[in-house]
Amino acid sequence: LCLLAGVWTRAATLLFCGLMAVFMLGLAQALARGIELHCGCFTTDTSGPTRTWTSLWEEALFLATGLVLWRSQWRVRKSAHPRGAGER
Repeated sequence: LCLLAGVWTRAATLLFCGLMAVFMLGLAQALARGIELHCGCFTTDTSGPTRTWTSLWEEALFLATGLVLWRSQWRVRKSAHPRGAGER
């Protein structure tokens, strides 16, 4: 919600990246153990497709997008506050 509202964007993006990394680690360890995972995003029906190792690439794209957004927010902040702007 903070990212959509444009409030605390750097912190929200960093939190998003951290959550994505933890999610990817959890997904990877479950796949390594042979646990079948279903999305469950829109239904609790288990007859849908299961998560596979290629699912990690999808999540990696989300993480990479978050990192690019975080990096762009860092550059915006630096350019908005040039060094010595408030000094006399």
